[in-house]
Amino acid sequence: MVRLGIFIFWGILSFTTSKVHAEQESLTWGGDASGGAPYLILDQHNPEKVIGFEVEFAEALAREMGMKSKFVQHQWDNLIPGLNRGNFDIALNGIEITEARKANETA
Repeated sequence: MVRLGIFIFWGILSFTTSKVHAEQESLTWGGDASGGAPYLILDQHNPEKVIGFEVEFAEALAREMGMKSKFVQHQWDNLIPGLNRGNFDIALNGIEITEARKANETA
């Protein structure tokens, strides 16, 4: 089940990141560090820095694309609308697939 979830997640992420322009230097990604534990949290030693699985994932993805990773703080319940508005290239923050999100495939 976990492998299926990762595959589905990667498929959505791959589709979304296909919109990223090759000439971009940074892969911008939106998340909410205030409510994203355990995937994304503020570093208690440096509150201006975010840490966690999704940070590492975004950095690895950006590296594979020949880019740098750039985090954009965004309120969790507005991540999908922010993605649709173009505030960032991808949204990461424990976002699950739901029927409502499937119906809104503009992202």
